Amino acid sequence: MSRAPHTLHFDASAERSHARLRGMAALVMLPAALLLLLRGGLLGKLLGVAGTLVSVMWMRRAAKAPAPPLFARIDLVEDALLLHGTHVAREIRYDAIERVEADEERLVVAIVLRDGERVELPPGYGGLGVEALAHRIDGFRRRHLIGHDA
Repeated sequence: MSRAPHTLHFDASAERSHARLRGMAALVMLPAALLLLLRGGLLGKLLGVAGTLVSVMWMRRAAKAPAPPLFARIDLVEDALLLHGTHVAREIRYDAIERVEADEERLVVAIVLRDGERVELPPGYGGLGVEALAHRIDGFRRRHLIGHDA
């Protein structure tokens, strides 16, 4: 008996929200960095230069449109994870997955397959962060494996 898929669409608003936050932080930091650059001692000038450079980089990054994800949506179906681009781009069966982990360093969900391959997904699917997305995918995988062991 096949259940309807649990679909997670990519939510680009989360990325735009981070970009806006980064841009606002840059606007707050830039005047402070310039003030340190103009009025500070040696340490103040060094911090002013660093703050100015970081502010400019953050503003450029905030202004740039985020890159579209490789997959538009993820379907968590009864026995597989379906990654959709313009069509079903990839099917990963749950029994082929060794583990699902949240890679906090790189901010991706890493799906490690039994053959050693590693599939990485950015956060944002279903509006979920790295930890929550990894937990959701791993929960579906575990339910499938438990259902087949019973």
